[in-house]
Amino acid sequence: TSEENKEILISQEYEHKEKLNNEYEKILKNNPQQVFIEITEETIENWKKILYKKIPNIINEDCNILNSEKTKENSKIVSNDIPRTRGREKILLNSFSSLLEYFINFYCNNNKILYKQGLSEIIAPFLVLKYKLPNIPYYTIYNLLSGFINTYATNYYYEKTCFSLTNSLYLLPLLLKYHSPALQNLFDKILINPEMYGTSWLLTSFCSKLQLHLLYHLMNKIIIEDDPFMFHFLIIALLINKQKI
Repeated sequence: TSEENKEILISQEYEHKEKLNNEYEKILKNNPQQVFIEITEETIENWKKILYKKIPNIINEDCNILNSEKTKENSKIVSNDIPRTRGREKILLNSFSSLLEYFINFYCNNNKILYKQGLSEIIAPFLVLKYKLPNIPYYTIYNLLSGFINTYATNYYYEKTCFSLTNSLYLLPLLLKYHSPALQNLFDKILINPEMYGTSWLLTSFCSKLQLHLLYHLMNKIIIEDDPFMFHFLIIALLINKQKI
């Protein structure tokens, strides 16, 4: 019955929460650099004020997420991507593989889209917030990541073509030429195009390679700034800074 299913889901969530508490203690003991310095309940409330405005339909129940079904089209690629997600922090995701799959499936089903590589990288850091704030509901995490994707990466994952990604990549050499003509001229000379340096950064909103404590610091600044083009300028700043180094 539906009541029995709901009790099962509540029990599963409790078990996940217990695992998270245990693993978070290990992280604090063995990896102090992983402590999420800036992420507090106040931080989450500030994010909600900004990101919830970007969501057409706010989710208010965990059961819908934890009961999400696989789709035949997404199943294989999602299963292959999950073990590779946040590869540097495998300890963080030992108890998260199934949850990550639930969230991916629910996001794709809820928005009627097919999964594309890179999406798991954006979802994972929001899910890992459970380590810091174990009492935060899964639906809050889902709403936050939905608002984030809607602001910074919606068209990349909603379109069947790469039209929006192509346009975003087209902006990068124009911005670089304005801020550092010499560097862009060098790129033109040695045939470095924006697809080579910008694709992964744009598709994952920098969520793929950065260490978590740095990523959360960056995400907090980006969300509070609330500028959908911030990642484009961040890429340019990194390129110019790398040139100076």
